[in-house]
Amino acid sequence: MNNKTMEACAVAAWAAFANAAVPTVALTRAEQNQSSHRVTVEYTLDAPGIVTFDVLTNGVSIGDENIQYVTGDANKVVGAGAHTLYWAPTKSWEGHQFGGNVVRFKLTAWATNSPPDYMALNMLNWSVRYYTSTNALPGGLGDMAYKTDVLLMRRIPAGGQTFVEGSPATESYRSADRETPRNVSFSDDYYIGVFEFTYAQFARIGWKYKWSDYNAVNYSSRSENGDICPINSVSFGALRGTTNGTQWPTVEAIDDDSVIGYLRSKSGIDFDLPTDAQWEFSCRAGTVGMLYNNATLTWDKADEIGWLYYPEAKRVTAPQEVGQKKPNAYGLYDMIGNVKELTRGRFYDSGNRKPGADVIDPKGIAGGSYWNCRGSSYSETAADPCRAAALTPAYNNGGSSQYGFRLVCPVGLKIAGVAQ
Repeated sequence: MNNKTMEACAVAAWAAFANAAVPTVALTRAEQNQSSHRVTVEYTLDAPGIVTFDVLTNGVSIGDENIQYVTGDANKVVGAGAHTLYWAPTKSWEGHQFGGNVVRFKLTAWATNSPPDYMALNMLNWSVRYYTSTNALPGGLGDMAYKTDVLLMRRIPAGGQTFVEGSPATESYRSADRETPRNVSFSDDYYIGVFEFTYAQFARIGWKYKWSDYNAVNYSSRSENGDICPINSVSFGALRGTTNGTQWPTVEAIDDDSVIGYLRSKSGIDFDLPTDAQWEFSCRAGTVGMLYNNATLTWDKADEIGWLYYPEAKRVTAPQEVGQKKPNAYGLYDMIGNVKELTRGRFYDSGNRKPGADVIDPKGIAGGSYWNCRGSSYSETAADPCRAAALTPAYNNGGSSQYGFRLVCPVGLKIAGVAQ
């Protein structure tokens, strides 16, 4: 490929928030090394932002799956000024030849408070990258790094949206006093984990075997791929802390020496457990049925999406590798089955679930020592707990082999000197 066959364009990403200052990106130089085939792209940015990269031949993108290996100043927050990114087509694009096609490099600039749909936190070096799809992830979603070294988060389009939390009176297995429907609205989007937090990820942050002796034994006897099964036997108090953390929502702070406190200090990102409303909105992904595949609850339909305690032919007796069942419409795995997921919602908050009591960004009620677990576990049948609206209790400081978690965090980074 020579420079005469190249065209370049640079665009600004649409801002999801009115106060999002979208930077302007301008491509200044692009060329390919004829021997290594590596492509070098230089650009300028007029304000801090995130730049993503696409390649078009004859006006059509070659696809994110063919542009996975982009390094340098791409897919991360960079400052204003001149920057360089590099693309290695030999790693992901079979043939990697442009031939006589007209090549167009497309750079998209994103505001720091309105980034792309996927955020990947590398827990080996605490770097953060952003991607427009799972196909753009280095190695693709099937790479084991996203279940071990990297915490992969999906942006949920919740800002300005309203959904019906709870279940209709006609839904089987429902708890009438805890699932009274109400309209819930959200002020902002948020990120949530694509997978449940795994044992390997726990090990990366130095918390492996922090729980009871029972849990150490349980870890060694779980399924074949134990490291990439969801961590279990964790408690709400250990995750958020027992001093401030269990006082939610009266006290919003978490303890510095908690699991999530450690993650916050290392990453600079305000991770937390999801609120009840965030969890259910994420699980439903636009559906209204008992299951997030919008199906009526039956063994076969539940089996499509979740690891549960089935009749003998399909029975599981321990957590399984994350990400093996069908995801929901947001691309989230194991929202039903595998392990129950702790939330920041107080159990039995029927007083906050009155018909017609519309709420915005609900935090739940104060008081009590039990928290809502959502999504059911490997030890339960396809009945009450595995519905999208179901809630079951978890004690402050009591870990169970059924309890696990996935994390949420705000969209956008707090960057000194950058308007958020």
